[in-house]
Amino acid sequence: MTVLKDVNGAPVDKAQVQFFIDAEFAGVKSKMNIGMARTDANGVAFLDFKPTLATREQKITAVFEGMGVYAESTQTIAVTQVGTPPPAYIVEPAGLDEIRHYAPATLVLVVGTAWAIYGFVLFQIFGVFRDRARG
Repeated sequence: MTVLKDVNGAPVDKAQVQFFIDAEFAGVKSKMNIGMARTDANGVAFLDFKPTLATREQKITAVFEGMGVYAESTQTIAVTQVGTPPPAYIVEPAGLDEIRHYAPATLVLVVGTAWAIYGFVLFQIFGVFRDRARG
């Protein structure tokens, strides 16, 4: 929740407020957009947010980019959670566990087949040269 008021303390209604959270992805730290809300007649904007990052403290920033006679405004707060939340998703391991038991036999079969074909071609080539030498 954020409250947006003008310089005289009067609420600013129907203003768009963007919410961001400090996040890191692939080693790059930046602000991730988590949603947008509009202020009501009391200047209050609500955003329901369920944390998805498994960290105890999260910094949430509300950004109002300005509108008409109103200047831009930014406010950041740190939210500390009681306990670490579970992640929103769990990435499955990308290992080869499913094929581990039959992969060695398949590899031996493929390599053996390639050598058998190579041997058969060489046998045929020597056969052609042997028939030419006789005839």
